[in-house]
Amino acid sequence: MRQLTHILILTAALLMTACDDFFDKRDDSQAIDEQRFFSDESAFRQAMTDAYIQLRDTTLYGGTLTLTLLEQAAGTLTPFDATTEVAAREGLTAPQVKARLDSTKTAAERVINACNHIVAAATPQQLKTDEVRMAVGEAYALRAALRFDLCRLQLVQDDVLPTVESDLSTAATLLRDSDPLVTTTSQTTVPVGRQDRRLRTMMFNWYAVKALQARIALWQGRYDDVLTAADSVMAPLETLAERYRVFYYMQPGKYGADFCFSREFLFGIATLPAGFPALSDRLFAELGVRTTSRLHTIYTDAADIRYRAWFRQSADGNGYTMARKFGSETLLSGYVVSATGSEMQLPASIPYIKLGEVALMAAEALNETGHPTEALTQIEQLRQTRGIETAPVQQTVAATADREAVRQLIMAERERELFGEGQLYYYYQRERK
Repeated sequence: MRQLTHILILTAALLMTACDDFFDKRDDSQAIDEQRFFSDESAFRQAMTDAYIQLRDTTLYGGTLTLTLLEQAAGTLTPFDATTEVAAREGLTAPQVKARLDSTKTAAERVINACNHIVAAATPQQLKTDEVRMAVGEAYALRAALRFDLCRLQLVQDDVLPTVESDLSTAATLLRDSDPLVTTTSQTTVPVGRQDRRLRTMMFNWYAVKALQARIALWQGRYDDVLTAADSVMAPLETLAERYRVFYYMQPGKYGADFCFSREFLFGIATLPAGFPALSDRLFAELGVRTTSRLHTIYTDAADIRYRAWFRQSADGNGYTMARKFGSETLLSGYVVSATGSEMQLPASIPYIKLGEVALMAAEALNETGHPTEALTQIEQLRQTRGIETAPVQQTVAATADREAVRQLIMAERERELFGEGQLYYYYQRERK
């Protein structure tokens, strides 16, 4: 366990010369040290590590914003306590639910404040180094991400969005020429003192910034901007040789024990085995949380690898659980290659934004701008990676070529793609507007 914990340091800190037993000393609930002295590059990286650690807290993406509130509010998972009962019945505006969201807002503001310190501390001279530019770029991006989610939860006003967009623009500029995901395309091992490209997907990298720009543009109905940002994300799938791709679609039969398909995450939040995987095990094995009856309405094709990998009938035969998607069974085997060439394992990440969502955002933008055929091409490509027949999609288009029909196809695919990840609630809310 201790060896695995030390491996996780690579996930969150990734600056190999600065790694220590930080994750062993701090639990997720402790406050960020706002007095950190930014004297060198490693201090900026360690400060960002502090911020990333907080994201897996149970009041943020390690619980409330995923498995322990938003999925119940979305109607995908059954409630397990009084608050989730209210959320399932009345949504997030009920007073009892708002009380829990107050803790989420407080935790988010603490991380935002830490990002503010990182941004303010960097001198012009320090920003000339790639490591500091990366850390500051990530701080801008993470600050924007949290503010946007607070906005979507109606915990802050919509007038924060211009600041969010400005932060993401700055983040993209800082990361474009410093992020190894962008600047290097063939690195397979990492020298001491450098960052492993593949582990950059567990930090707010340049591609995750572009994906978040697409998500925000879609929220606002700016479809041309959605396409511009989404194209930036999808380009490596078309231009890089497969062996050099850091993120890619999982293929049927090739996901192994990576049941959450982490190789598709543009940004996933590193978690300890005792964190999100243990929470998943507790919810589905001990507390009896089940998928709602909508499961079989959403997954209409039993061959879908998402359905086959994520869900199992409960031991008591009373419904289905999502125990395998995020539970302790899920490991990333061979995802990290050390400087010596040996492979290591990491527990699953908590998803924040992924390839499938970007593809479906692009499909929606194409459909809404008068290109339904191109939109369906995006849907078909995604469905093929899931082992689903594309003929029904083609037949629907041939029969209708109707914008509304394509909208329904996109939403149906979103439900399959994002089940259990905390994002469906937002999309359902947008549909109700």
